Amino acid sequence: MTPERLNDVAAAGFAGAAFLGYVWEGDDVQERCRRIVAAARKVRRRVLERTPSLVHLVTDGADVTDTVEQVRQAVSGGCSWVQVRMKNADATERDAALLSLRDFCHSHGATLIVDDDVQAVRRTIIDGVHLGRNDMDPTEARAILGPVPLIGATVNCAADAERLVGKPIDYIGLGPWRFTTTKRRLADPLGAQGTRDLVRHIRDLGIRVPILAIGGITCEDIPAVLASGVDGIAVSSAICRAADPAAAASRFIQTFAATRPT
Repeated sequence: MTPERLNDVAAAGFAGAAFLGYVWEGDDVQERCRRIVAAARKVRRRVLERTPSLVHLVTDGADVTDTVEQVRQAVSGGCSWVQVRMKNADATERDAALLSLRDFCHSHGATLIVDDDVQAVRRTIIDGVHLGRNDMDPTEARAILGPVPLIGATVNCAADAERLVGKPIDYIGLGPWRFTTTKRRLADPLGAQGTRDLVRHIRDLGIRVPILAIGGITCEDIPAVLASGVDGIAVSSAICRAADPAAAASRFIQTFAATRPT
């Protein structure tokens, strides 16, 4: 195994790789370890590069059947980044949904992550996890998952952002943009100005990962949302509860692409 082979390892669906001979072949062991870590980070970034529109679907299905159907329709409509959120499901149900969706998403070039459940990433070999404010610390999650899987984090206020300085995260979900019934214990809505202020604060802290706005966002909101300085959007109800989720996803993606600054 060499660092150059990590792309092939990730493409084959493996969650990690073991290096034995490569590390000890030269005199500078530390330099070889640095090369391994750098290569793994590039692989992790490659997953995000599969999502050029940065329109991120967050499911709100009550069970496996609902969740799988929501994702299949949204991905068929062009959605290339999916987060499975099943708050009331147990681990068995959640794993069933993820296993059902993994090959489908990957065959359509879509990234699949799960909300909260770090161990589910290992059990089902998906692309990553989103961690809320009260979930596992990203540093602990990275120690469990290794360098390749994506780790996202939630920011609702300045203190949340400050806690993420130096943490091994790949993107931030920032919100809520407005009130939404999708999530319980909702933080105060930020609106355009609050979002703009927090984006500036995050960047001033030196955090350079993509920022996605979330929370009650509609297609009509996209110009104002992007004007606040975020890189992308996360959408739930406006796609999942639409009469035609595939058409709704397609509309979001087209509007986002037409509005996003180049």
